[in-house]
Amino acid sequence: FCWTLLYVHIITSWSLPDNLQGKPLLVNGYIGSLPNNAENRTSFLFALNKIQNKNVHAVIKLSLEDNDLKNLRAGDEWQFLVKLKRIHGMKNPGGFDYEARALQEGILASGYVIKSPANLQLSSHWYHGAINRIRQKLKDKMEINLPHSNTSPWIIALALGERQNISADNWEVLRNTGTNHLMAIAGLHIGCMSGFIFFLVNWFWRRIPRLAMKIPAQSAGSFCALIMALFYAALAGFSLPAERTGIMLSVVFIAAILQRKIIAWQAWSIALFFVLLVNPLSVLTESFWLSFGTVALIIYGVSGRLNCHSLWWKLGRIQWVIAVGLVPAGIWLFQQFSGTAFIANCIAIPCVAFVIVPLTLLGCVVLLFSMKCGGYILLLADKLLSILWQILTWFSH
Repeated sequence: FCWTLLYVHIITSWSLPDNLQGKPLLVNGYIGSLPNNAENRTSFLFALNKIQNKNVHAVIKLSLEDNDLKNLRAGDEWQFLVKLKRIHGMKNPGGFDYEARALQEGILASGYVIKSPANLQLSSHWYHGAINRIRQKLKDKMEINLPHSNTSPWIIALALGERQNISADNWEVLRNTGTNHLMAIAGLHIGCMSGFIFFLVNWFWRRIPRLAMKIPAQSAGSFCALIMALFYAALAGFSLPAERTGIMLSVVFIAAILQRKIIAWQAWSIALFFVLLVNPLSVLTESFWLSFGTVALIIYGVSGRLNCHSLWWKLGRIQWVIAVGLVPAGIWLFQQFSGTAFIANCIAIPCVAFVIVPLTLLGCVVLLFSMKCGGYILLLADKLLSILWQILTWFSH
């Protein structure tokens, strides 16, 4: 509780003065996110260093019309002439709480860039926002190679966690089918990819006696799986869902590397502690409760249970536990739940987790070496996702 108060105090130590709202201001700082281009507008987060030559350290959200500045890159230092206002949002019951989301992300003001000769790029160094620079290059290559289809924004979302260009109709399909957790880099995808790497390295390591005698196969597999989890979380820009999953898997894999026995609830509790230590305001997001609630349901439904010979329970136990257990959470957070969620997830989870996501990541890696081959792999992932999307749309109706 005390750490939360201190954390909020640090974040909100600066606020935009009333006498500066709506007035032209000269600001210096760094682009802190991937610029998002949509409908003749570019928006991005901007880490302030100075306002009107006064030192200020805060994060604001900026946008500019007609994409005036074509060379905006994550991590570059810029000087802009802007008009700012404090964060304001509607407080309608059941509606999106923009103020809470902005506070959780540390955004203290928003505004737009004014056309002016004062808008100048001051510097560009690879070590400023190196991860975001790599993500932006990868996003540019993906946009060149992916077709302009209804599902192509989801391929970018599954690879990089960027979901700004996804239409409201597509989100409605996911909400109606209870599959919105699938179209974000979260626990399921990172966990599946890490598990795949673990079993692959474990299988390979056991077949080389010299390696197995020096390092246990389980430790080698856990180390490579940990690297995979951190790599995928970095691709997502260490967003909150990816951050939570990375911490949780790190606890499990580090315990395996150190050959320490750890029970599931201990891993869950340690991950919860570190997530709240990194950002205690993550409790303001629905994804926090859904992610930890889902893992808690899985642990409760699977751990310490007597063996059951029923085939439907063996095959669908996790699905049933999640489908029933998340109904109260869906009603509480979104005032709705999906009656088709169980069947839709039984179809969508294997397709996305075991086929589409691996193909997407493979395509991203191949893109770094061959645009043509990587483009074909991403195109295959997009075609498969479009077939799945038709099925989900039918369930949605």
